[in-house]
Amino acid sequence: MKANPKIRIKVPGFISSRQNAWLLRRLGETVEFHADQLIAIPGMYPGYSCFLRTGRVIAGIVNSANNQRLMLSFEENSLLLEQYQLTGKPCDLYYRAVSDCTAQMISYHDMTQERIGALSGLHRIKSLQALIDYCDGRGGD
Repeated sequence: MKANPKIRIKVPGFISSRQNAWLLRRLGETVEFHADQLIAIPGMYPGYSCFLRTGRVIAGIVNSANNQRLMLSFEENSLLLEQYQLTGKPCDLYYRAVSDCTAQMISYHDMTQERIGALSGLHRIKSLQALIDYCDGRGGD
């Protein structure tokens, strides 16, 4: 049985929410994935998360008979691979670009330190623009 790419399994809203997009777009470096390119495979220990800016990525499993089973579908403004990055556990699914994609590849350091840490001090920042300026200004540190 082949996976049907038209089936869309949504990821939880807190991961794909537009509320987080403005920050995640400013982290890491921009990368491109081509259609059918594997992004991660089972057993891999990713040292990064990917914030999907454009395109579509699916995640699933392949059994011993080479049958695919679609488990998740990610569309723009989705964060993927973060659970493996943050826990240090290996991937248990394959992740494949279904279409050409643009993503932000976010390191463990960026995800856990500098810029995300700024969120804990939001009460000290007077405006959203001040936070955006702070994040943009820390790019070279």
